[in-house]
Amino acid sequence: MKVLHIITGLNQGGAESALFRLVTQSKNPEVQFSIISLMDEGHYGPLFDKHEIEVTYVNLKRNKSFFGVLKKSIFLYKTILRIHPDVIQTWMYHADLYGGIIGRIVGVKRIFWSVHHFNLYPSANKLITLVIIKCLAKLAYLIPTKVVFCSSHSAVKHVNFGYPKSKVVHIPLGYDQNDIQFDSEGRTALRSELHLHETSIIIGFLARWDIQKDHENLIKAFSILHSNYPNAVLILAGPGIGYDNAELNLILERYCVPLEKIRLLGPIQNTSAFFSMLDLHVLPSRGEAFPNVVAESMLCGIPNVATNVGDVTEILGDTGWIVPSQNAVALAGAISDALGKRENFDIWKDIKEKSRQRIVNLFSIEKMIDSYYAVWQTNDDEKAI
Repeated sequence: MKVLHIITGLNQGGAESALFRLVTQSKNPEVQFSIISLMDEGHYGPLFDKHEIEVTYVNLKRNKSFFGVLKKSIFLYKTILRIHPDVIQTWMYHADLYGGIIGRIVGVKRIFWSVHHFNLYPSANKLITLVIIKCLAKLAYLIPTKVVFCSSHSAVKHVNFGYPKSKVVHIPLGYDQNDIQFDSEGRTALRSELHLHETSIIIGFLARWDIQKDHENLIKAFSILHSNYPNAVLILAGPGIGYDNAELNLILERYCVPLEKIRLLGPIQNTSAFFSMLDLHVLPSRGEAFPNVVAESMLCGIPNVATNVGDVTEILGDTGWIVPSQNAVALAGAISDALGKRENFDIWKDIKEKSRQRIVNLFSIEKMIDSYYAVWQTNDDEKAI
């Protein structure tokens, strides 16, 4: 079976990392994978090359002219025709729309979309994004065989937005426990590089700069509590998270966070080392589907405080702290409570061990791969799983 994955881009993100794990850890010799990135090679392109996975780049840029988009569309059409897949699996809205339509024009019958988005409120999305989602809700009745949601809560929201319930499939993200785990050497190296003392309390968040991630919520919460923890440091990392981010700097100034209390690291190559460096990971988002960073940090044995978005409750269970989104006071209170638990070695050790074990037990890479294989076998006339 030839499976062609079409994804919006290959930068660091939950959908991109899920695709990488799915393709590179598949053990089925009867399944052949190809990938089309509508953008450039991003972060994962070179990694796919190392695994000898065929990747084609459309290099579709934003704000292209009509003729530029037409030219790229013809290129995409010819590429799909050349690969001649049995199945097309698209990833994220733009790929669902663009890849889905052209895949159907080519004549591929088994097309599957995937959604990795949760918050559909106008205040948290660009107008063009909401227009695309509305179009996809209509086209979902015509193009895909099924629509895969990594989050059950996201599936409900999209059905309410107009997606057909009969085509919904829920496949949570899956992880390799041997690939993502506590990295003591990485922890020591990063702390040394950042001039952090071993007694420092490190609170961190890994995410790209995006309104959905709500970095301001975490910065405001940290400003509320940091004076009570003189050795606490907030570390933010991810694409767009740097000292050259003017908007981020304004937020730091607004909440009077001392420069010595903050580190802005930008994109991270070794995520296990980053998470292992932390004492506590905090997800302050206003919208998530299945927050990848929560699961990955838990696999590294790092406890989490998170806002109640997407499938956070299913991921964390009773191993962490969950608060309402966009409530910095509640977030600060939960962080303070977590740091209080940290003072008791036995309690904290138990939380760390349970955090990792929960992901190992419930969200394995094997479960995710088997679920996708099962979905790809379905036809248009079969019922939703």
